[in-house]
Amino acid sequence: MILGCGWASHAAVKVLDLDQYDAVVVSPTTAFFFTPLLPQTAVGTLEFRSLVEPVRVSNEYAGFLQAAAESVDVERKTVTVRAALQAEDGVRRRFIIPYDTLVVAVGEQAATFGVPGVEEHAFFLKELSDARRLRRRIAELFETAALPGTSERDRRRLLSFVVVGGGPTGVEFCGTLSDTLREDFKRAYPGLMPYVSVTLLQSAQSVLTAFAATLQQNALNALSSSGIETKLGVRVVEVTASEVVLKTGERLPAGLVVWSTGNAARPFVRQLVEQIPRQRELNEKAAPTGRKLAVDPYLRVVGAEDVVALGDCASTLLAGGPFLPATAQVAGQQGAYVGRMLSRGFSFGKGGLEQPPPIRAVNEAARKAALAPPPALDLDRLAARPGGLTELDVEAAVTGDPYANLAPPPGAEYATRSVFEFLSLGLLASLGKEQALVQAEAGPISVQLGGLLAWMLYAAVYVTKQVSLRNRILILFDYCKAKIFGRDLSQF
Repeated sequence: MILGCGWASHAAVKVLDLDQYDAVVVSPTTAFFFTPLLPQTAVGTLEFRSLVEPVRVSNEYAGFLQAAAESVDVERKTVTVRAALQAEDGVRRRFIIPYDTLVVAVGEQAATFGVPGVEEHAFFLKELSDARRLRRRIAELFETAALPGTSERDRRRLLSFVVVGGGPTGVEFCGTLSDTLREDFKRAYPGLMPYVSVTLLQSAQSVLTAFAATLQQNALNALSSSGIETKLGVRVVEVTASEVVLKTGERLPAGLVVWSTGNAARPFVRQLVEQIPRQRELNEKAAPTGRKLAVDPYLRVVGAEDVVALGDCASTLLAGGPFLPATAQVAGQQGAYVGRMLSRGFSFGKGGLEQPPPIRAVNEAARKAALAPPPALDLDRLAARPGGLTELDVEAAVTGDPYANLAPPPGAEYATRSVFEFLSLGLLASLGKEQALVQAEAGPISVQLGGLLAWMLYAAVYVTKQVSLRNRILILFDYCKAKIFGRDLSQF
């Protein structure tokens, strides 16, 4: 069972040999989307459908349930899920589904750090739905400002765009928004342009801190040349419907606030951490919203049997391993690693540095028989019976120990040399005005580029990295369409 449909789960299901396994992906969303280009969909440069690939298309032999995982019973090896869609009676059905190997790749959610007003008034840019809301809101602000009787003060506030967070998402959104305002909205709303402003707020003393210092300065220069005001070393303490309040007491008028300050653990992950004693110990010093699933070098969840965690929701650092950045590059490589390990016949076993490594059984027939999943248990239907849901119903969801036949015979192979190793290929960031930053890496060699050449490389890499030929063609078409006809400014 694979939870999530992001970079890690998408890579895993693409690689997994489904002649050996029955696989089911459980996710409240039905499609994988190419997150690095998300800011460009929010302003109309790219269309939403150009970035997505439905889960059922990723691997047509994998099952899919549009549902959200609510809890995991690591002892019984079952997951309780709730359907994302309502049935005809208006109820979102709940199910208990057994697993043999569980892949947790649910990612993280946007972190608000408890700042008042962020949830109510700010916009995020983490999901495809966030980009749709942003795109509509930008168009609404211009139309509202264009109405007769709108005061100059209100126009200036409505057309003040504030972006909080100087990481890749915040910087790229500022750049692409500035391009759209200068190239497209200026033609459609020439009289409103004197009221438009874009401000980037960053708590650190620079932006894009993962890049080299020279590239960080290049980014600041590029933002400034695009007319974007960058405030460094500032902290937001409140967001209201009309302004952003800084710790210094300064109040910035804002018609749109985009919050891009980092990630926090999802409630499902926090619950799973609390459920496993060893996970609680390793996360003892972390704040509840910052908790991650500690994984060993094989990406197994420490303290759990046959559970692996990938992507942003997992951390090898907590288990004494190396630090891995929360990037799509890491998640994709981890997903491919787990898919290959399973396809090679390895069973992960219990996670932990003191535990034996994954093992590959010689008896392939016994392994296939052990991994045949029992049917899902419909909790709602059973609960509707006289007497309701019983423990025997839960027991019926599991047909014994699925690994009972996997006692290693003589000559069984342990994956002692198959630990996950991340290969960093570098960093990319777009700055607007056909400028970008490229920090390419190949072992000890690092190449740093900026300007137009870097933007051409940025575009070429992201087009070729699309998951299908269809997406590559659509994105190239979108870029050409925007260049010739301008971006689509319509509301929908």
